[in-house]
Amino acid sequence: MILDFPDNLNSSQSIMPEKQTKDWHSELKFLHYFPKNKCFGKEEQEITRNIKNIEMHYKQKVQEMVSQILTDEQGTLNIIPKKANIDLKRAIQPKLDKLKKKTERAIVDILNERFFKKEVDKKEEVIEPQISTIVEPIKDNINVYDKEIEIDDDDYDDDYETL
Repeated sequence: MILDFPDNLNSSQSIMPEKQTKDWHSELKFLHYFPKNKCFGKEEQEITRNIKNIEMHYKQKVQEMVSQILTDEQGTLNIIPKKANIDLKRAIQPKLDKLKKKTERAIVDILNERFFKKEVDKKEEVIEPQISTIVEPIKDNINVYDKEIEIDDDDYDDDYETL
């Protein structure tokens, strides 16, 4: 059996029954958008009224909460005496800069003293061994297999030295 498909849209509308074409808009539900048609505008107006009522309700709650917080804070602020100079950091900054310079100078001086003390100590240590060691007369004793052999200058050959 071969199905007959309409060639254009006009012929397809003629195939559909008339009841379905008339009542199609009554069954539609607009979930994600609001149509611009006047017959559907009533639902949109009700929704916007509900939204406005909810917004007003929450705005009032927020304003009440803010006013409570402000009154609580103002009560505690009135107890504390106000200082004459609110911006203390800016007022004290020049003094802090001077103090910082002085501390840096003091640190540099301390480090220099320590460094020079170490250098002087090293020089003294190097000098002390030279002064404390007395040059002993050189002994011509050679230990060979636990035997002491004394070498005299007479034992050397004069010919050997001239070579």
